Amino acid sequence: MINRTLWRLARKSILRNPLLNLLIFLQMTAAFFIIISLTSGICSRFETYLPFRELLETDGQFYDLIYAQEPLTGHALMRSELMQHLQGSPEIIGTAVPWLQYLRNGQAVENAQFLAYDDALLSCYVPELDAGEWFSADSMKSGRIPVVVSQNPYGLQPGDSVSFLPFGDAHELEGVVIGVMKDGAEYISCTHPKNEAFSSKNLFTSWYADIEEKTLFLFPQRAIEETGTVLYQFHGPCFILFPSADAEAKQNRQYMKQIANTVTLDFAALRENSMEYIFAQCRLLLPILIAVMTMTVVGAMSVNALLAKRGLRSYAVFYICGLKWRQCAFISLISSLMIGLAALAVTVCGTAVLRHTPLLADSVIRLGWVQLAALFAALLIYAGFAVLLPVRLLRRQTPVRVLSEN
Repeated sequence: MINRTLWRLARKSILRNPLLNLLIFLQMTAAFFIIISLTSGICSRFETYLPFRELLETDGQFYDLIYAQEPLTGHALMRSELMQHLQGSPEIIGTAVPWLQYLRNGQAVENAQFLAYDDALLSCYVPELDAGEWFSADSMKSGRIPVVVSQNPYGLQPGDSVSFLPFGDAHELEGVVIGVMKDGAEYISCTHPKNEAFSSKNLFTSWYADIEEKTLFLFPQRAIEETGTVLYQFHGPCFILFPSADAEAKQNRQYMKQIANTVTLDFAALRENSMEYIFAQCRLLLPILIAVMTMTVVGAMSVNALLAKRGLRSYAVFYICGLKWRQCAFISLISSLMIGLAALAVTVCGTAVLRHTPLLADSVIRLGWVQLAALFAALLIYAGFAVLLPVRLLRRQTPVRVLSEN
């Protein structure tokens, strides 16, 4: 009964001072939106690093290869050939370009681009798909080469059969489309930074069909190798793990540097650049967040102290009627939580709606458990500070004094 009474009194307290409470509501809404923006920015940047986190915590070197060829002979380097030139037992993780042609009605299509992933890359990241599914163990057992395609002018959809012709071979290979990427989806393929260090974000490329004017075909390297007729060569991001002795690792690094590439980085340097990229936005938005939260907390403390002072006579009457001072202070806490929860609800609902509009559709701002946890933490901090001054003010008063002075 008392708790229900406290909530009703808190609601009436808000309605008696609409202007001041509206100001706090607007400040809280702004602070909550900045919190969502900041945490979304950090989470989006972590999304480019997390797929490679375990890999980059090992010892090795990263290369952005350009159609890898053996330096002396000029032969295309496939996995078996590259392993013959490396000392010890290093692990190779990378993308490759298969030597294929896409056939449509028996004719080779020129505007096609091919990329093959090894098992490690297939499992660490899945692009956004518009239809179908990503590569799995079941998709490898169909007897046909599984393929994921970009948006295309041919109307290819999951389940459609596709034909490819290996270079230097007259026998066609049959594939099946298992998935279609969303337009603009990111996939693992290097981009080159402008005036900044190479980081995990540069391990991804967005594919827009209208811009590329090509159709992208993604394959599993294992399926390409099992055909026995398709040649390929490493091209794009390549990770070489060096579990061997220092002398062998040094020789392997020397050999890899002879292969044409645009980027050569130790895993430690790539990891450091990635952390710098991830938290760069923190340094940009954190001062704004601190300023807004400080204004909100100071405003909340001031407004609640003013409201408590204005309501001292009412609190004295409540005390005579059976309430304790701490329950009167609890009324102030409840009103602060009501305003904070209303601001939180409006911010969350507004963000969810705006995510489906052009205003935020292409932004990284989104709602997730990290954003919600940060919002509730900010709400608790706000409520704690908001009730601090009213509590101290009420502790210094007695009901007799309040009624005699008011």
